[in-house]
Amino acid sequence: FQKIKKKDLPLQMRKPIIIIIVFILSLYILYRWYFPNGLNFETTEPDTVYYLAKLRANYAEEIDEICAEQKLPSAYFKALAILECSAEKPPQSRFEPKVYERLREVKAGKKPAYGNLKQAQLKELADEQLQDMATSWGVFQLMGYHAYSIGIAPRDLQGADALRLSIIWIDKAYGKYIRKNDFANALHIHNAGKPIPATGNYETYDSNYIPRGLEFIRLFQEEKMKIEAEKLQKADSTQPKKATPTPKLNSTGKNENK
Repeated sequence: FQKIKKKDLPLQMRKPIIIIIVFILSLYILYRWYFPNGLNFETTEPDTVYYLAKLRANYAEEIDEICAEQKLPSAYFKALAILECSAEKPPQSRFEPKVYERLREVKAGKKPAYGNLKQAQLKELADEQLQDMATSWGVFQLMGYHAYSIGIAPRDLQGADALRLSIIWIDKAYGKYIRKNDFANALHIHNAGKPIPATGNYETYDSNYIPRGLEFIRLFQEEKMKIEAEKLQKADSTQPKKATPTPKLNSTGKNENK
């Protein structure tokens, strides 16, 4: 081996240093590509089985019943409950200061509107009512101001009939996407207020919101199919089998039943 002179050592080390820098930059580029909004550790799924079990225990039966009445796919709403409130019972409400400020501006006439809400609808409301409107409520974390579109108060979204009222509002707002099984757009509307842009880039608060939601929907759909298959199998097993008549032979040995 050729002996490396001491004065040449920095030059010999330059190549591996450059390789290391390029490698680190490549990792960073890949990270920004796959996680444009960064990693959100608060919403990272630690245990899918845990959330599925919690949903079944807290909401599955009621969601199935309401969706059967409304002719809606229950798998979507079960997945949405996990995404929005982690299937907690009772679900927590969350006050949104930015929404509250926008509503105050509309009420004061400083802004023409907030969504479909205008000054005429807000000017008689007390500050506490504005705060309720600026709070997300219930299993699906619906903003309080949505309640007025179905003729209820915001706190009704946290009451005894909250789940039914929330599903009715969702069906009215974007049910056409749910009914044609366009679950990706439905989830995007629920979280970002509009369908997926033409670019295909999600504008949800968490870049994993829709992929996680679709995975939960798939799991609940498979579960439903399995339950239905088991019911059919059980029904077939309890069905009385038709008795085969015993052949009756005549004197010549021929079967008289034919």
